Amino acid sequence: MPDKKNRISEYFDEITPVYLMPGSSPFHDFEGLDQLFYFNFKINNNNLTVEFFFEYQCPKYADLMINFTSKLKKNIHFYKDEAFVEKMMVEIYNLSLFSFQTVCSQNNVALPNDIVKPNDEFTLTIINQMKQEAPALIKEWDTMKPFMDGSVFELPAASNRDILLKVTMLILDEIFMKCQSTDRMHNRKILEKNTGMSFSEFLMVRRLCNKETPGKIGFSPIESIRLFQLQDCAAQVLTGKIYDKIAKDMEYQGWNKDFQTQYLKELERFNKQCRAMLKKYVGRQFPSMVPFHDWDKELR
Repeated sequence: MPDKKNRISEYFDEITPVYLMPGSSPFHDFEGLDQLFYFNFKINNNNLTVEFFFEYQCPKYADLMINFTSKLKKNIHFYKDEAFVEKMMVEIYNLSLFSFQTVCSQNNVALPNDIVKPNDEFTLTIINQMKQEAPALIKEWDTMKPFMDGSVFELPAASNRDILLKVTMLILDEIFMKCQSTDRMHNRKILEKNTGMSFSEFLMVRRLCNKETPGKIGFSPIESIRLFQLQDCAAQVLTGKIYDKIAKDMEYQGWNKDFQTQYLKELERFNKQCRAMLKKYVGRQFPSMVPFHDWDKELR
């Protein structure tokens, strides 16, 4: 836990832009600024880490997602302190708006002067969302604790780790967040329908996969299952018709046929190693997660 003097504020430790996409999407059918909010928890020995994600979609100008990581100096029932929750959410929301403007300016995206401003209705929405959803998430964490703690497998800093983790997220970023030729909101709904995984859970797994560390990266039972599901989705995206929509963006990032062949080969080998774990955890405790789905029929 960082000392208070080293924290960015009382309420959060780190701010990270997740993605910025200048321009507009054909799937945006609104004017002005659309604001979305996601959050999730991670609990380790009663130490509470909260991930907040603010996503701003501004047609004709830019889309941006910002992540706030907070190691709260509160117990897991912090949501019962209404004054604390309200003050925290207002501060983080206001800073997210400022961050949106700053990142856009740094990337030469000129936003209209009056488009980015606090929205009282949205402020109330995110406060109520935190108060209403936090108890259920904490309860779910308690119920699922055996599957949340410990590592089923660990990936050392080997040459294929980035292929198995970061490349998977590179592909999925395009269909869930970045590529404006895809229907990203629809695809997020398909993600939840097919896996039971909320978008905030996806963002937590994404953060783990993109973690920069010289040591091992460990995956709990539930994180292992989520990763395996996401890798299945990514492999189908590469070999399905939806790939045509993201091909140019992937090629711009250095993607080619040789890289695709290498990725699918590594993925097949890795999947074989994980099947014993999946049979143990999925077959009994998570029957709704099998069999895997035909993603290419539903993503768009």
